[in-house]
Amino acid sequence: MKQASRISDFVFINPGFGDFISIARQINSGLQIAIVLENDVPREDIFYTTQFYPFSFFHLRKKGEKLKKWQQFVELAPHLARSEKVFYASYSQLDKWRSVVADYWYKNTYQKKSQIIAKGLRSIFSGLNNIASEGVYFQEYTFNISRFYIEMLKYFTKNGARVFVNQRVDVKNGSVDFKDSGDKIQAKEIRSGENMLKTGYRVSIEIPDGFVMVVRHSYGNFRCLGKKGLLEIYPLSAAAESCSEKKIKAVIAHYFNVHSEKMEMEKKQYLHFPEQLVFLLPPLLKKPLPCTFGGQSFDDMFELCREKFDLAKQCGINFPEFQVLFHRYGKGIDEVIEMAYEERSKKTEPDPAWNTIENDFQKMHEWKI
Repeated sequence: MKQASRISDFVFINPGFGDFISIARQINSGLQIAIVLENDVPREDIFYTTQFYPFSFFHLRKKGEKLKKWQQFVELAPHLARSEKVFYASYSQLDKWRSVVADYWYKNTYQKKSQIIAKGLRSIFSGLNNIASEGVYFQEYTFNISRFYIEMLKYFTKNGARVFVNQRVDVKNGSVDFKDSGDKIQAKEIRSGENMLKTGYRVSIEIPDGFVMVVRHSYGNFRCLGKKGLLEIYPLSAAAESCSEKKIKAVIAHYFNVHSEKMEMEKKQYLHFPEQLVFLLPPLLKKPLPCTFGGQSFDDMFELCREKFDLAKQCGINFPEFQVLFHRYGKGIDEVIEMAYEERSKKTEPDPAWNTIENDFQKMHEWKI
């Protein structure tokens, strides 16, 4: 459908998470905002993992303040957060005592309490070198930042912004010209998003899915994780971001049982999540995100997921599969379940195709073509 040419106060092209601060402030000021993405929204689940483990006792207070900000931020969309134990390769007995103090400081008890690995991880994962065979499993959290990006776009749309996805545009003389439709937006200011993507690497090393390890190397700090059976490595510090591929291979060979010469690596773009900026969002959002369950906190999510599953299981989905959808769509899962029942009533087969239902949901609400 052809859109009429319009005037906006600001146009943001390919905004990153940091730009959401400006967008929220301008919407609150009553300004007209347009958001243009030249590509699709991020469809693949991309997770950000926290780093609350203190590398020194002096970091405890700072990490504790960061944890409070994190807890406030997570309440924007608690279904997008999950608990996760992260392995920190240890170099001394002092590191292990730090985890004990950190557990007390953060009030980590029961399942959240740290697990000290003193005899090595060989029985869990044999591909680690000796230097990484001892350490601490520490309580961290993951957050689905790709879904959060989509939910923020939905929020901006509900609060007056116009969002355009998969658009080829030219920017000139205060105008954003849409190449395919011929439409244009006149704007007082046009901003291009910065630092939306950063570069990590996918490596030809087989490691278990879900294994997450943080390492501190002279070249910088890195997060290593298992995804779809292979290693992915991401920089966590400025020094790590500036490393050449040769240095990154050296880091991998230092911790994993593999020769750098035999290693195959490919670059992998991932969403940049500037947490110190993103933590500024909660007071700027005047209404709940569309995906949020009213009055439910992070601690309520598991029971709420079970409650929703009791409705969905009649349509032939198992709990692990349903958990993925629940933590992906939040409140939207209610509509997904309704769609599943509608599909079930139309067919002679008792079990609808949930992937088709999910695809239809994205077409209706998430700019999917």
